[in-house]
Amino acid sequence: MILSIALISKKNRPLYISSKELQHHLLSYSALDVFNERLAANSDKVDCDFGLLFYADQTSVYGYCTNTGIKFVVLIAGGQVSPDIKLVSSGCDLLLNR
Repeated sequence: MILSIALISKKNRPLYISSKELQHHLLSYSALDVFNERLAANSDKVDCDFGLLFYADQTSVYGYCTNTGIKFVVLIAGGQVSPDIKLVSSGCDLLLNR
């Protein structure tokens, strides 16, 4: 089950977070550290689908980054790969490649 979806700007400012829970906000901000770390390490080749960023507090955190720097952070309950994340990833691809 998807707990929250966050859209983060290129300058790491939240554009939208679908949840009002503080824990979801904190996990979304923590995902930015992973994004920045991976982007710095692979500055010459950037893959849009970052996949599983980390797992914390019974929540899997997934990430997707557009070529314009907008970041999608998806929080999913539980530790198993959910079919929901494939739906979100393919939905991002459809929206962004029109």
